[in-house]
Amino acid sequence: MTIIHRFEHETLRVGRLPEGGEFTEEQWLSLIRWQDNQGFPYFSVIHRGIKFSQWVGVLQTGSISIEILPKAEKDKNLSPEFLIDKWKRILYRILHVSLNLDLKTIDYSSIRLQNHTLLDHLFRRFLDHSEEIINHGLIKTYREVQANRKALKGRLMVGRNEALNHVHRERLCTIATEYDKNNVWNAILHTGLLVTARQARTESLRARARSLLLYFPDVKPHIDLHVFSRLQYGRRTEAYRPMVRYAELIIRNASPDLQTGSRQVFGLLFDMNKLWESWVLYCVKRSIPVDTQCTVTGQSLHRFWSNQKTTKVVKPDILIRFKDGRTPIILDSKWKVPDTPVPSDDDLKQMYVYEKLLGSNSSTLIYPEVHLKGTYRGLYADAGHTLQMTFIDPAEKMPRLDILK
Repeated sequence: MTIIHRFEHETLRVGRLPEGGEFTEEQWLSLIRWQDNQGFPYFSVIHRGIKFSQWVGVLQTGSISIEILPKAEKDKNLSPEFLIDKWKRILYRILHVSLNLDLKTIDYSSIRLQNHTLLDHLFRRFLDHSEEIINHGLIKTYREVQANRKALKGRLMVGRNEALNHVHRERLCTIATEYDKNNVWNAILHTGLLVTARQARTESLRARARSLLLYFPDVKPHIDLHVFSRLQYGRRTEAYRPMVRYAELIIRNASPDLQTGSRQVFGLLFDMNKLWESWVLYCVKRSIPVDTQCTVTGQSLHRFWSNQKTTKVVKPDILIRFKDGRTPIILDSKWKVPDTPVPSDDDLKQMYVYEKLLGSNSSTLIYPEVHLKGTYRGLYADAGHTLQMTFIDPAEKMPRLDILK
């Protein structure tokens, strides 16, 4: 399978590829059909090609695997290999923080990073956690099972028994409590293994998944995607948590065609704006001294305008409130690269509204550091209100923000 690397907002056209292989018209049409089924525009369709947007991740179809990477700099003198290696590391580190994924790839050599896609690493970590669970033993839980049995077990269901066994009186319809491995936790693991066995790019990963499937009955589990929001971990199920994080990503993004055994398209995409927002929130929390009495919230809703039918709200990315009565600090993350240290008119108005509504006199826009560095401050015409622009380097492992100064 050919691995294709593209960055945000780049294009991929039908034809021969510099990486080797070919992006065929059939594969192009498969991606278009996949996007139509999703009901959401992850990329733009152009003449015999596609143009990527802010969505990063992996699209896998036919014999090609397309890895879409974030990119902030515009320096064309840097080699493609260097850029791919750099931005894969950045993406994996941000995913590690944003989705709490223990990806063990951020310190690997550049060759290993380039020869494996993000999807490969997700499948590998899912299999690692699955093997650990199976080696320690799958958990058993109690459940009530209704069955037509040859002997009395549990409680006899009189009405149901008469309906089913009015001829075969030797059978009894009962409902009984059983203690076995047939539970939602193992069903999630089982489903994730089925997806991996079909969708993983490399044969080694598919073989690992098939070997683990031998520990499960030869039945297809049914998973309702809403189950992930209803899971409640306990002492016995806490060990499943890392596996479930990967399984949810894999199962939620499996194509509907998977149910018929098709391997047409597998998409695993993330909004880079949301990932950057999560990354900045993480950096902010780490930058605040431990002894500071404050609360840090992300995407909190605040009523802005309303009438009898509608209510409009605003959602600052990050809000820091102090328990000693100091005015709050408002932060907003922007995944874009301004050419000058001057915010856009829309950003200026947005942050001014936040300040007036939340009773603050200062707000900060946070951008990725490329050619602009440090902090730039400006004053609103309304005396006492300021807006500053701060740039942080996404390539740093532990960037810190001097936001309390």
